Amino acid sequence: MRYLRSTRGFTLVEVLIAVAVFAVLGTMTTVIMVGVLQGAKKAAAVALVKNEGGRVINIMTQMLKFSTSVTACGGNSVTFQPRADASNPAVFACVNDGGGKYHIASNSASLTSDRVEMTSCIISCDAPVKQVNVNFTVQMKGTAFVSEKATTQFQTQIGLRNRE
Repeated sequence: MRYLRSTRGFTLVEVLIAVAVFAVLGTMTTVIMVGVLQGAKKAAAVALVKNEGGRVINIMTQMLKFSTSVTACGGNSVTFQPRADASNPAVFACVNDGGGKYHIASNSASLTSDRVEMTSCIISCDAPVKQVNVNFTVQMKGTAFVSEKATTQFQTQIGLRNRE
């Protein structure tokens, strides 16, 4: 009996090798894409945390630097007169939300959005009050994956103008 060999097709071994090569390439591509997407989520979280914390620092700096007087400072809060013609003083305070979470409030309004939370908050002054020290840590709120977490500490000393 004579066997005829066809030269027009692929053998089973050649097909299996091709499938294995494509499977390895597909797996590598998937791993790379997942890494890129996680990196993008982490970068977005870091940007959000930095923007929120920077915004709080900017608001506090602008209002305190040009205030006419600081009437009380202590207990993680500072009370000041924002303008000479303002009848009511303004307050920046670290408010404990419970469970180790805080927010900085300006009178009763929170200076941060719902997307972030503070894990520490300290407002202090030196005597006589010529500067206000602000120190807080902001982190992304409600992240399911460790790769999406972002935490940044903010610290500044706000020098007060119009002081003798």
